[in-house]
Amino acid sequence: MRLRCRRYRHWISDYCLGDLDKPQQEELERHIRECSFCAKDVEFTKQMVGVLAQRRKQLQIEITDEMSDRLRRKVFARIEEEKRKEGEQSPLRERKRKRILRFAMGSAAAAVIALVFILQALLTQKSPGVDVRTELAQLEIKEAHDQPSGKAKAPESEAAPPEKTPSMQDPETSDLDHARDPVQDYHKAEALFKQIASLEWHYENLVRYDEVITLAEGVKKNKIATPDLVIKAQYLIFGCYHNQAKYPEKYKAFEHYADLVAKYHGQEKAAQLIMQEAGANFAAREYDGAISYYKMIRDKFPKTELSEYASYRIGETYLAIDDYETALKEFSDLLRISPRGTWAEETYLRMAFAYSNQGKTDEAVHLLGELIRTFPKGKRLAYAQYHMGLYRYVKNEYSQSLVEFQKVLRNYPQSSYAPLAKGYIDAINEKM
Repeated sequence: MRLRCRRYRHWISDYCLGDLDKPQQEELERHIRECSFCAKDVEFTKQMVGVLAQRRKQLQIEITDEMSDRLRRKVFARIEEEKRKEGEQSPLRERKRKRILRFAMGSAAAAVIALVFILQALLTQKSPGVDVRTELAQLEIKEAHDQPSGKAKAPESEAAPPEKTPSMQDPETSDLDHARDPVQDYHKAEALFKQIASLEWHYENLVRYDEVITLAEGVKKNKIATPDLVIKAQYLIFGCYHNQAKYPEKYKAFEHYADLVAKYHGQEKAAQLIMQEAGANFAAREYDGAISYYKMIRDKFPKTELSEYASYRIGETYLAIDDYETALKEFSDLLRISPRGTWAEETYLRMAFAYSNQGKTDEAVHLLGELIRTFPKGKRLAYAQYHMGLYRYVKNEYSQSLVEFQKVLRNYPQSSYAPLAKGYIDAINEKM
């Protein structure tokens, strides 16, 4: 989930049920016209609402006040129980509590959806002649995840944890670890992860990623687990935090994953995997995440081939968010450490760009001149010389701009920038 989408994800269910306030509805509609991710979530949620409404109609379920009150009391009881256990809640958990209350009490339509899920789970086990209301009165919310309906159970903060079975024992306390099959446990965790990830549209607080983490941690601590299986288990843990948008935990989990890859497959492989994750974050415009991953490469694996490129990408990312001062600092640090490195020429060019966007033309032109002097056989010399003239031209410094453009024609006549420079020379001569 992207950072800018988190605000809207919590509105989607109410929007599809027709319960969203008019200003929020208009804001969400503007957002989904631009965001394909949230648009798909809205489309999927609408389909599910329609399916559940049709299912309710087929079952001819009558939602009575008694049934709604019973569900409300159970939700309140569970929330109070968790609140007593955990004390003061964090802002994130408080938001989850409010969303589950809204889910239970916000509207009759939301209650219909919740009750239909429960009734469907019952009907998969009971014959058509069973009295549904009698069964509903005996149902505990914590048992919803155990039904064979494919639904993921609620998280620990909203539902009591199930009793530990042999497959759910704490890996640190179990005496049977040496006899367990880590491959089987991993596949169980992976299957559960895929199941609950497919239900992400139904709010993060209705899934059970904590179970996946418990299973994956057990695999990691199993004495007979292979290194590759341990690595896969750690990546599964990262995926759980990623899908819940728990960013500090997510980065810590990925860092541990990278450490394991480095330990068993080498630092170069680890740096490559981190670079892929950083690129994905940058492409999704999650720039804070991208910077964190680029820094992870630079700081943890400074001797790898990708270290210099990661440092360069840090500066590039700050440029993308128009933080020119920080970008210049990062680029300067890179040139200080690696003045003639693979990315040194590009670093000079990007620093000149940053200075130019700040209106500091002299500094920009000076850097481009330093690039030409430092790399007399560089691949970007024509580009640098042309932009020396362009930066002067934009500032209406026509005489100095003319001199720089003439150097392009004289020193780089075969380059693609020569015709462009000629066009500016003609324009300057007309002005002068």
